Amino acid sequence: MQVDSHFWNDAMESSRGWWIPYEEERRPRRSIYPACRARLSDRVYHCTRLGRDLPVYDHYCTFLKAAVYLRTIKAYLYVAVFLPVDAVFSLAVSVYALARYQVPAAPFAGSVILGAILAMLVSLMLTYDRIWFLAFKNVIGPERLVGAWLLGFKYDERGETRLHLQTFEGRHPWDLGISENLHQVLGRYWWQWLFFWWQPERVSRYGKYAGRDLPYADWVIRYRTDFLMVVPLVHVAIDDGAFPSHGDAPVHRRRQRSTRSSSHAEEPAPASAAPAPPAPAASRDGRRRFEFSFSSSSQ
Repeated sequence: MQVDSHFWNDAMESSRGWWIPYEEERRPRRSIYPACRARLSDRVYHCTRLGRDLPVYDHYCTFLKAAVYLRTIKAYLYVAVFLPVDAVFSLAVSVYALARYQVPAAPFAGSVILGAILAMLVSLMLTYDRIWFLAFKNVIGPERLVGAWLLGFKYDERGETRLHLQTFEGRHPWDLGISENLHQVLGRYWWQWLFFWWQPERVSRYGKYAGRDLPYADWVIRYRTDFLMVVPLVHVAIDDGAFPSHGDAPVHRRRQRSTRSSSHAEEPAPASAAPAPPAPAASRDGRRRFEFSFSSSSQ
């Protein structure tokens, strides 16, 4: 889950290491606006025009008089595609009408053609920009300038729920690849793409994915798995990454039980002492969901 930077600073200044205590149902993120001081879920940002915090909020469109966020992104993209098509059609009709009928005012005819061309070019540039980020990259407006992401991974240590903190630079945690990003924005099946009012899966399942609000990229899941493999944990669920059918396919769990050797029978070191593994750079096709339950062999 997303974590505010001041939690990282507090953890670094303390002696406990890269973790903070986790309070159930209390997210480590808070809105910076006094009117909205509630705890924020992942990818929730403030809309100053509406005075509200909205999930996956991109911007407020003055042309449509609506906020572009989780529930309206799909419909907004269809409008963004329609605008350049409408501009091209208007240009074609204008040229045809001017060529077919004799218009004495030549400057007026030139102004109509020039205005249609400019409208078409502006629409194309805006459409490419919005579609590329919202649909293909799964990046919204407030996230474009984020250089480093601070995420927290929940685990149990000696009966206490903690959040392991880790920063990631240069990579977006929710960029699932072009194909999966399109499924996230437009719908799981191709026939759902034909209807702008058909909400994609992530709208109804926001906040209901196992252990996260929205599916993480594979490299985030691999980092979390590697981290949980090197620290002593109890009853920790490692969730799979985004899969092309993760919303419909049944989830299978495989239990693994391991017994510590006599060399590790002593009291384990705290999680803060274990070095955090670096985030893997290469992607991996295989995705699994594991649930680990480690127990000490000593009585």
